[in-house]
Amino acid sequence: AMKCGSDHEIIFQLLIKYLQIELNDLNGRFAGTHKFAWISVIQLDDYVDIVERVLEFYYNEVNQLAFTKDSFGRAAINLASVKNHTVITSQLYFMKRFEISDPDVPHHKSSTSLVFIGFDHEHNNKVAIKLMSNYDSYYRELTARQNYLL
Repeated sequence: AMKCGSDHEIIFQLLIKYLQIELNDLNGRFAGTHKFAWISVIQLDDYVDIVERVLEFYYNEVNQLAFTKDSFGRAAINLASVKNHTVITSQLYFMKRFEISDPDVPHHKSSTSLVFIGFDHEHNNKVAIKLMSNYDSYYRELTARQNYLL
């Protein structure tokens, strides 16, 4: 389809059809050899819109899409064009912005919150990300921070 100059919708639909993801193990893996179609598409800036749509469609499998290997063992993300690399990496981040250092192990844990250490790619600095499970606790902390300019 790419060689024939097919329209982007057709290429997107073909990718969705053939990038069936099996979740037989914890990491997930691509069925068959259709991952090479994905790797071909991400190498061309002309297909940024398709890459964005595929990543949205396979939201829970972005990691597998980014790090699937080609026949030479190279990760897809390392083969992506500059624009597609930017799109893919932003999807790997929490809220498309924060890279969490160790998402499996919080830096701090309490009965109402988890704190993770990460990097803010928008402001280029290290951050602490606090996730709270109780709205009242969140609102109380937010109010205290605003009142005392913390």
